[in-house]
Formats: sequence, C-alpha cells, structure tokens
Amino acid sequence: EAMPIVFRDTVHYSPYLYDIFESYHTLEGRRQNIALGETEILPGVKVFAKGAGHLPGALSFIFDLGNGEKGLITGDQGMHYQYIVDGAKYCSEDVPKEYMPTHVLGMDLTHGMGRRMDFVNECDRLVEASVKILDNKGIALVGAFGFGRGQNVAIAYARKGIEVYVDGVIRKVFELYAKHIPLSSLMDKIKFIRSPEERDELLESGEPAVIITTGGMADAGPILGYLPRVLPRPKGKAAVFFTSWTAPDSNATKIVNKSKRKNTKILLENENGRRVEVPINCTVDHFHPSAHWDPYEMEGYFEDIVKVQGKLFKTMCPTHGTWEAKCDASLRLGDLADNTIFGEPGVSFEI
Repeated sequence: EAMPIVFRDTVHYSPYLYDIFESYHTLEGRRQNIALGETEILPGVKVFAKGAGHLPGALSFIFDLGNGEKGLITGDQGMHYQYIVDGAKYCSEDVPKEYMPTHVLGMDLTHGMGRRMDFVNECDRLVEASVKILDNKGIALVGAFGFGRGQNVAIAYARKGIEVYVDGVIRKVFELYAKHIPLSSLMDKIKFIRSPEERDELLESGEPAVIITTGGMADAGPILGYLPRVLPRPKGKAAVFFTSWTAPDSNATKIVNKSKRKNTKILLENENGRRVEVPINCTVDHFHPSAHWDPYEMEGYFEDIVKVQGKLFKTMCPTHGTWEAKCDASLRLGDLADNTIFGEPGVSFEI
C-alpha cells in the first residue's frame, strides 16, 4: 500500500526526467509485494524476508544463492522501539536455520560510527523545545521525512497532549499507517493540512502552532513554502527544527550552520521555483530521533548469526555509509568474516 506513494514521490522529485510512461511502468509494471518468509521473486530465485525494524513494512532479504550459500542484505535497519514500529529481531529469533546467511552482501551504515541518541529522549527534547515556542504564542516548524520520521514526530507531540498540524506526503502516509497501527486515541490531536490555502490561513491566523512537514532536508516539498515566512520571525517567537538525517549540501544543513552566526541569510527556491534570499532570525535546532541501528547494535546482530552458525561469515561487505563508516565497520566486524570487501560503486566479486 505504501509503495505507490513512495514511487510517486520519488519520481516527482527525481532529478531525472521521467515521462508519464516510465512513471507508470515503475509504479505498475515493476512493483512486487513481498511477504514475510520465503518468496520466489524471479523464476528460480528465492529470498527469505524478515522485518527490518526501520519503518512499518521495511524488510531485510536473505537470498538463496543457489549453491548452498545464503546472502543477507539488511537494508535500512533499526533494532530499537519506535512509536510506529518495533525493532528488528535477531536472526536466531525469526529465521529458519536453512536460511542463516553465510555472506553479508549489504548493510546499513547510515548512522556512522558513534552511538545513536535515545529515540524517546530525542522526541521528548523536541517537544520540550516546541512548548517554549508555543508558550510565546509562536510557530514551531518541524522538517521531517515523509515516511516514518514525520509520523513518529507527530505521535511524540500527540502523546503529550499537544495538537500538531501535518503537511506534505507525511499526511498521506499517516492515513495509511492509521489503518494498520493502533493510533485512534491520538489522531484527534493530529490535524491534516490539505491545501496551500490552509497553509496560508494557519500562518496568518496568529495562533501558536506546531507544523510538521516534508521535506526533511528542506530541499523540496511544502517546507519551501513555510521557510521564507518562518525563518525571519524573531528568536523565541518562531523556530525551525529538523529531525531527519541531512546531507552536507542540503538546505537544512546550511540553515543549521548559518543560524549559529548573527545577521545571516540563505538563498532558497520557493514552491513557485523563484529564488529568494531569506534572513535567519528564528530559533533553529536539529534533533536526532533516528530509525537506524548504530555500529554497536549492528555488531551484536552479526555476532548472533555467527554464534548460531558456529562459523564465520565467508564475506562481509560494508555498504550504505561514508568511507569512514565503512572503514570502522571493517575493523569492527573483521573478526566475524573470512573476507571483507568494500561495497563501493563498480565493485564486483564472486561467491
């Protein structure tokens, strides 16, 4: 149910020029829903899917390589509790012995090298910072990813009895999640913004409000319509809070860095495609309620597999992280595998 939303959002904001036929083919021709457990994804190609604990519906895959070997690709992985999903289980808890991986062909190194911050504590810090703005009858604008982060953050406010407004694709995903996750007791605190007119009405009302919107990096989405109207407001009377991982060259990272200096401005492209120079006067901060495991949780996950197997992995392939994170993973996990290969673009190897 979520995949059409994922693909439409990705195709819409993609830097590549998809035409209507390619979009349709991506959405309808290539999409395949895979259930937990064993599935034949192509003739003769079987995988075992297990919950990844990152988002509702996120899966890790263990591929049957056809030679008695099994290869694990974790995908984005989380081991800790979040409001919308429980953490992933160890393979010893939910993978049959015949599917225990002998190779790790891909892993999640998004978090980098340090320990992740406590999820609930980071959510609480965000809510507390927002309450200070609300007490001054101001607006707290919260940038978040459309899948997972936006819903987690909104629930964090609702659990404290604070009403929030939700905009962008976060709303569409919320409507989907609400059908599968018991959220009914909280939904009366979560209001949906459905049009630019409703955004204008809220911003011009003068009422204190928390607004959660995409995009999490402030490079696309409705947040581009909010930022020019919130950033110039006085510190303490308005705030822009980011809650997602942000790329070094993203608007979000630039705003956070520039906010540490006085009398700074940022050049933004608004929703209409016009470039505008916006002063940064309001409170700005970055919170980290991460949905990813950290290196210590990852190490425990792979140690569990080695313990069950009674032997080392044949291949360990660090992927999906910075060069530094891959180096750290190679050192950290080197004793768990016979061979370590960096998963860089263009690298190939035989099993």
